[in-house]
Amino acid sequence: MGDRYLFVDWEGGGNLPPALTLARQMVERGHRVRVLCDPADEADVRAAGCKFVPYTRAPTAPTSRQRVTSSATGRRAHRWRRSPARRIA
Repeated sequence: MGDRYLFVDWEGGGNLPPALTLARQMVERGHRVRVLCDPADEADVRAAGCKFVPYTRAPTAPTSRQRVTSSATGRRAHRWRRSPARRIA
């Protein structure tokens, strides 16, 4: 049996299909591939012949209300408040 690989992906608007193409080719060559990603992508991951692993927690994109303002300058700081993470079964 070949080597073991882990792909980690996120909802990025088109980044998963190229990664799954590569992962599918690796599986066809005898490697074992796991893909850690959003549960919405499970069917695509399994169709590529990979083992699907869902996130147990993942950051969410910040909204304008979550931006942190520096109290010293009153300007927006370059950091974000973290949203509470939810466990995904």
